Amino acid sequence: MLTEEEKKELFSKLDEARKDIAQLKTQLNEAGREKEEWFKKRSDLGAEIRNLISKIKDSRKKRDEFTSAIKGDKESRESLNQEIKDKISKIKGLNLQKSGFRKESSQFLKKRIERMEFSMETSVMSFEKEKEMMKKIKEMKKELEEIRKAEGAFSESRSLSRDIDHLKSEAEQTHEKIQSTAKESQEHHNAVVESSRKVDELKAKEKECMEHFEECRARFSGLSSKLKERLKSLNELNSLLKENNLEFQEAKKKKEDDVLKIMREAVEEKIRKGQKLTNEDLLVIQRTDSI
Repeated sequence: MLTEEEKKELFSKLDEARKDIAQLKTQLNEAGREKEEWFKKRSDLGAEIRNLISKIKDSRKKRDEFTSAIKGDKESRESLNQEIKDKISKIKGLNLQKSGFRKESSQFLKKRIERMEFSMETSVMSFEKEKEMMKKIKEMKKELEEIRKAEGAFSESRSLSRDIDHLKSEAEQTHEKIQSTAKESQEHHNAVVESSRKVDELKAKEKECMEHFEECRARFSGLSSKLKERLKSLNELNSLLKENNLEFQEAKKKKEDDVLKIMREAVEEKIRKGQKLTNEDLLVIQRTDSI
């Protein structure tokens, strides 16, 4: 059985243990709250990162589609420009073919030839004169052929010019389309770059949140272990107190029983002597009958 000094020390330890447990519970709740807050922040950042990554994939896909379209349009533009160059080169050749010819229509020259031929057929002229006219007519027919070729060159040149104008317009439209598509492609590229920058920033914050979360979780785990140890210590102290309280009750009962036995012996002595019993004596007999 504990002495009074030991009991006093036991109660002091109990008070200290209860205070420690209350403080540990407060600290544990705080650590748990912080741990959940950091976990939520990390989860929110993770969701934001996943959303941005989805946007990056979408922007990158569209950018690549625009880039592919630009490549096709550039090939078309190059093809048109090459066709324009070819037609310009052909026009230059026709211009060479046209150069040096007098600007006299084939119809006008044809009529002159016809008049000269008619004159030869209907007029009487010397052999020398006829020979001279035939030579002239031959030269004019040759010239007529050249004029007709030149007129064909003029006609083809005009047709080529019209084709070139059409091709230039188409090439210009294709160029404008390339510029417009390139602008959209650049916008999506900028979106990819900007979103990637944000993802890097958010990942850094996510890492920081994870570090705080791990720190709080470690602190929570440590406090939880301390609380378990302190609760175990408190239970041991309570058990010790309970055991000693039971011993105290048993000692008290034994002492009371001893007193009652002495009182019973005194009552029995009065009975043997034939003395009158008091109510208190009767109560002593009743209480000691069960001992």
